Amino acid sequence: MIPLLDNAVLASDLDVNNFYIRNPGMLVPAPPGILDTTDPRLSDQRNVPAGSVTDDSVSATAAIQQSKLLFNGAIPPAWLGTGNNQAARGDLAERVAGKNANGGYAGLDSNGQVLASKLPALGPGAGTVTDLKLQMPPDFSVSGLFTVAWQNAPNNSWFGVNGPVGLGGTLLPTFKTTPVPANLVPSLSATKFTTGSFGVDKLPLMAGMGVGHAKGLVTDPGQGEGNVTDYLGRDAKWRSVNRNIAYQPTLPTPSIAFAAWDEDLASIRLSDAVKGCLIFYHIESMAGSPILTPYAEVKNPSTISVAQNFTILAYAAKAGWNNSEIISFTVPVKETT
Repeated sequence: MIPLLDNAVLASDLDVNNFYIRNPGMLVPAPPGILDTTDPRLSDQRNVPAGSVTDDSVSATAAIQQSKLLFNGAIPPAWLGTGNNQAARGDLAERVAGKNANGGYAGLDSNGQVLASKLPALGPGAGTVTDLKLQMPPDFSVSGLFTVAWQNAPNNSWFGVNGPVGLGGTLLPTFKTTPVPANLVPSLSATKFTTGSFGVDKLPLMAGMGVGHAKGLVTDPGQGEGNVTDYLGRDAKWRSVNRNIAYQPTLPTPSIAFAAWDEDLASIRLSDAVKGCLIFYHIESMAGSPILTPYAEVKNPSTISVAQNFTILAYAAKAGWNNSEIISFTVPVKETT
C-alpha cells in the first residue's frame, strides 16, 4: 500500500531521490513552492533564432535542443569576416561615441566624404587636395610636388620626331640615336658656314640636265685620262674639244726628235711638214705632273731644252687647218762614261 499525503506539511526539503512526483496537475492551482507542468521554467523551449538548426528543422528524433549548444573558448576564424553569413570581430568595432571625437574617427556626409569642417585649414604643410594628377612625356622624370626634370639622354643623340611614338600613334618628340633623316636637313646657304667642312658623302652630286636639275659637286675627271682641254657637259660628262671642221684639211702630226746633249739637258727639235704652222707643246715629269701649263707656243721648226727622262707632248696648228693629233716623246737617260 502506497501512503498518500493529504494536507500534510513538509517540515524539510522534499527529496524524491530522482523519482518524479506524479500528477501534480491534479492540484489546481499548484500549492506554493510547487511548479505546475505548464510553467515554462520546466521546459528547454525558448525563442529560436531564424536560420538556426533545431530538431524541428532536422528530424523529430535528432535530439537537437538549443540548450545543448554550448559555446566556450575562441570563435572559429571561419565564422568571423565581412560576409552576410559571418559575424564581425568585436575588437575591431568603432564605438559611436568616437565619431568626430578627438582620437576617434571622422564622420562622413551623405556622399560618403569627410566633412570640410573636419579638415585642417589650408597653409604650408597643411590642408588637403581632392585630386592631383601630373602626366609628362617619357623623356621627363616626375618626383615630389610639380618637380619635373629631363631623363638621362643618350650621348650624341638628337631630339625630334621620327615616326609614331606613344599611345594611339600620337607623334611625340623623343631623343633619337638614329641618323637624322635627309628630309629633315634644311637647305642652308654656304655663307652660313664659316669654318669646318662636310664629308663628300654628305653633299649632293651633280646631276644630268633636265627638269629639276639640282646644284651639286662637280665630278672629278681623274688623272691620266682625257685632255687638259676637256670640258664638262650639262649631262655631267667630260668631253674633249673637237676643233676639227669637216671642210678643212688636218695638219700632219709633228715630229719630235732628239738632237744632242747640252750638259744634262737634251736639245729636242720640234717640226712639222706644213710650213707656217705653229707647234704647241708642254712637258710632263716622270710622275705625270705638268711642268708647262697650258701648252707653250713655238714656231715651226724650233728646238727646246728638256731634262732627261721627261715627256714632251706636242701638236701642230694653223689657221684654215684642223689641229694635228697630239704626239708624245720621252727624253732618254744620258749615258755616262
